[in-house]
Amino acid sequence: MSCTKLANFSPGRVIIASLFFTILIGALLLSLPFASEHYISFIDLCFTATSLTCVTGLFTIPLTHFSFSGQLILLFLMQIGGLGIITMTLLFMYLIADLGLGTQLMASQLLEIDSWPHIKRLLIFIVGLTFAVELAGALLLFPVFFSDHTFGKALLLAIFHAVSVFCNAGVWLLNQNAISNYSNFALMPLIMIALIFISDIGFMTWYEISTYLWPVDSKKKIHHLSLQSKIVFHGTFLIVGISSICFLVLEWNNALKDFSWIQKYILAVFHGNSMRSTGLLLAHPDQLHPATGLIAMITGFIGAAPLSTGSGVKITTVAVFLAMIRSVINGRFAVEIKNRTIPIEQAQKAVAIIFLSLFWIMLSTFLLLLSEDQWPLGALLYETTMAFTNVGINTGVTANLSTIGKLIIMSDMMIGRIGSVTLLLAILKSKNRKVVDFSYPEERVTLG
Repeated sequence: MSCTKLANFSPGRVIIASLFFTILIGALLLSLPFASEHYISFIDLCFTATSLTCVTGLFTIPLTHFSFSGQLILLFLMQIGGLGIITMTLLFMYLIADLGLGTQLMASQLLEIDSWPHIKRLLIFIVGLTFAVELAGALLLFPVFFSDHTFGKALLLAIFHAVSVFCNAGVWLLNQNAISNYSNFALMPLIMIALIFISDIGFMTWYEISTYLWPVDSKKKIHHLSLQSKIVFHGTFLIVGISSICFLVLEWNNALKDFSWIQKYILAVFHGNSMRSTGLLLAHPDQLHPATGLIAMITGFIGAAPLSTGSGVKITTVAVFLAMIRSVINGRFAVEIKNRTIPIEQAQKAVAIIFLSLFWIMLSTFLLLLSEDQWPLGALLYETTMAFTNVGINTGVTANLSTIGKLIIMSDMMIGRIGSVTLLLAILKSKNRKVVDFSYPEERVTLG
């Protein structure tokens, strides 16, 4: 493909094609005889590959059905999903294809960065930070697992779960009861809190911090963080703080009743982080207060930072959306955040992202109500939200889905991962599409 054709090719289509290709290859690898110890239908293999690539953590079959080789494939898919389809696609183009100007133009559209040397450094930084943090997490988790397992088993569990937590997949090779036993050991939740926080802040923010502390060119050293990094930090601490306090209050005499007050605070902060991205709970969802489930749906919908291993509509999108509402209430035309004006096209995109995301969740829930009529509305709404936001908290619905239901949830996970606006633009992208440079006469209508 020439540079010109690549530049005109829809970036959204590149993401979708890469995602489908990764899922298909993953399902085919998992279907090989050495990958599993039990018969697994191809639809379940596709569902498993989709969940891992989209770092969701919802499964229709137990992961114990897979052999050691199969678990390595699971780890590989989870790692690709954590790094992100965009990152892996651009990294492949840079290292293998190296299509020059075409790659640069496509990368600038996908990452919204103008400088190609900046993009190359960013991609290398993303891969380096990912493996460094995962290695540190595995080393810290190893003593926790080694206390109850052999050296080899503990090593596998440490590596697998470090990758799982950092990539926000929330996938466990242990059963739920075994996980709950580790919650008495304060070291595990603390390690996971650190891994989740580092991953949810986003690679772009950490890259900016690294260039701030250790600039490549001292003459071009940045002297303050960008608006995006400020939004990410403030939004992360605000969301995690509120959700942690709510979890502590709601579960003090419920899921946390058997723990000491120190453990209660640690587990509250852990769940405040996990419920919005990883979806990992150290207690079964049925043991939690219903209001806690609602908080998980809200925080999961908001999600993490852009260009992070987390999902959701992203903190920056919600921040711009709220700023737009504030501008309307205050009677201002400009959308402003921290003494900066947000471009109107970004404000419009934020509204579109939130509306289309909510619309897709409602549509998926409606379809599930038709195909899975044995489940109540609340359970199916929770299921679609957890799938679309890639949080993946499982209440038991996933394992009992019909084939149609599995396809619906698979589409939720994929669209939630790539973004509803990205999907729409990929579908509507046309080679002959022209920019409209005129407007119709203005006329007001009654609102509210």
